[in-house]
Amino acid sequence: MLRDVYSNTVFNQHPRSFSCIPSTASLLSWLGDVMTNAYNPHASCQINAPAADLIEKKLIRFLCDLAGYPKESGGLFVSGGSIANLTALTAARDTKLTYNERGRAVIYVSDQTHASVTKGLLIIGFCKDQIRTIPTDNSFCMDISALRAAIKNDMESGKNPFAVIASAGTTNTGSVDPLTEISATCREHDMWLHVDGAFGASVLLSEKYRKNLSGIELSDSLSLDAHKWLLQTYGCSVVLVRNQETVGS
Repeated sequence: MLRDVYSNTVFNQHPRSFSCIPSTASLLSWLGDVMTNAYNPHASCQINAPAADLIEKKLIRFLCDLAGYPKESGGLFVSGGSIANLTALTAARDTKLTYNERGRAVIYVSDQTHASVTKGLLIIGFCKDQIRTIPTDNSFCMDISALRAAIKNDMESGKNPFAVIASAGTTNTGSVDPLTEISATCREHDMWLHVDGAFGASVLLSEKYRKNLSGIELSDSLSLDAHKWLLQTYGCSVVLVRNQETVGS
């Protein structure tokens, strides 16, 4: 492995690898991966791994509180941001749409939204022509006026706008969409708001900068990648939902 594989791989783990979003992993995170793989616990349910289940529930509760979600919120640890987004979008689909309504449904993303969102929407049964790409402003944030105009146009055309995917830290620029304004629009039209915070939602841990994510507490779901700014190994992402009873989590 050292001679043939790692010697021919870009070494993002190097302390001076500053240009890649995934950060170096902490020693504790690495040790956690080693122990998990060595002991290989069957953690599919509380009965099989009660201690692991308790740790996950406590940490999910901590993250929900950090996001400003109510007590009925919940979530899961998943293997990556793509799966986190897909899980949240599936919850949105099953909560907001009946099976017969799916064909008229419309989803809104920005031109800076991560590609995993569109892939996830296609996987769960939507077509490309059901996805509207909203332009961004000079700061690469979703243009709220363009979003409202697109929703109005789709409603007048007999479509069913049901979800907006906003970004809390885009991959290309780190921009944050106007979450408060988008949330108000979603509430007005009974739409689901998912925030892809894979890159930037870790800022919730910063007392100084968490104000930059104002409005994230109004979202219906949120994804977060701990393998970026939180120094965890790659298979450590989180999906949170405002109401776990509604989505059956």
